[in-house]
Amino acid sequence: MVNHMTSIGFNVSNEQDFDEVMQLACTEDNRIKVQDGYYFALKDVSGSQLWAQVNKNNECIGMNPHFSGKSNMYTLLNESVDRPDSILDGALHAWAEPEGTVEQAGLFPFVFDLPNSNMYPHIVLPQLLHIQLAAFTHELDVYKNEEEYFAQQEGEMKFAAQSFIPTGLFGESGASQATAMFTGNVLETKRLQNATTGEFFNWSLVETLGGTIDMVTDEQLILQPIEVGSVVKGSFWLSGTLKGTPILAKKSLIQRLFK
Repeated sequence: MVNHMTSIGFNVSNEQDFDEVMQLACTEDNRIKVQDGYYFALKDVSGSQLWAQVNKNNECIGMNPHFSGKSNMYTLLNESVDRPDSILDGALHAWAEPEGTVEQAGLFPFVFDLPNSNMYPHIVLPQLLHIQLAAFTHELDVYKNEEEYFAQQEGEMKFAAQSFIPTGLFGESGASQATAMFTGNVLETKRLQNATTGEFFNWSLVETLGGTIDMVTDEQLILQPIEVGSVVKGSFWLSGTLKGTPILAKKSLIQRLFK
């Protein structure tokens, strides 16, 4: 069963599998204390990560995958996005390649989930910052090169070899989702092995509109070989982390005393 966990080499298909990887993550060495509880960050040498969530009552309340790679995107982080399922979940609304700190001035807006969002409870917004963005593949088409990509497009309107559509902003529910469709050129690609589980998956560094993205894919979704120079097109879930040191608001005396 293909899902976000299998995209980075964690073979999770049922509740028992989920519990087992939760136990792998929740060791004392992985514990990070935050405002509303704890993260347990399992960081595999492949780049695969699991961020388990435990509240102040020592109850496991969730877990999110991430992949730490080479991607880089310059953004204006301008708004927090609520995630009601867990107090340790969080997301940010951003603009790619912004024009200063003016909202709605950039290439495009998008939302990405932040697996360690509670580490930044007082982040100042809006704020210009580089992010590392991982795209977990839902659907994927691979073309040998740009010529093949354009030749296989039908209709008068053709998407560029580098394009980005923030599909998560178009839903009718009102809740912005961290999903997108994009096309891009493969700069690097490699079959990686998750050292924790022994499972394999594909990683590709993709150059798309707005910057580079780490694309991770369950091998069951790859129907054509991914090579340097390939064009990829697909739909994805977006998980990001903040690069550098974000600006945080200063805590009041009351917040410092009763954190």
